Amino acid sequence: MELRHLRYFVAVAEELSFTRAAKKLRINQPPLSAQIRQLENELGTQLFRRLTRGIELTDAGKLLLEQARVILKQVEEAAIGVRRRGRGETGRIIVGSSGAIFHPLVVRALHESKTRYPNLTIAAEVEVTNRSMLLAWLRIGRAISWPSVVGSRRFKALMTPAVSD
Repeated sequence: MELRHLRYFVAVAEELSFTRAAKKLRINQPPLSAQIRQLENELGTQLFRRLTRGIELTDAGKLLLEQARVILKQVEEAAIGVRRRGRGETGRIIVGSSGAIFHPLVVRALHESKTRYPNLTIAAEVEVTNRSMLLAWLRIGRAISWPSVVGSRRFKALMTPAVSD
């Protein structure tokens, strides 16, 4: 079963018309009907009762409509979440310091990051003195070194005040 099948099915179920659903989806009606027949064959049951004037959902079709809406919503939310994570708007950052005090630029960067990306979790690890652990974190990408942060374009952009007109 493909997402396309579910999208097509939901459109037909909501319109209760292959013709209107095809217009809504901007496809021709015969391929839409073929896709629905393919879905019905794959599931081994009829999803619509074809009547002389229109169509109606079968019990199996009603169940699939409920489930398809949930699935399509989850897929949409997953895509949004992945895009946001890819842009660095979500996730978790662990900031470590070998001293009890963070450098003022780090404090400012953390504040700016939290302001710009409220869904970003920032955890502070103060007094991290285990050098081998820090090196392991650097190798696996759990930590980044201070010079690489300060030199990065993202840090520089974060530290550059926004210009408003």
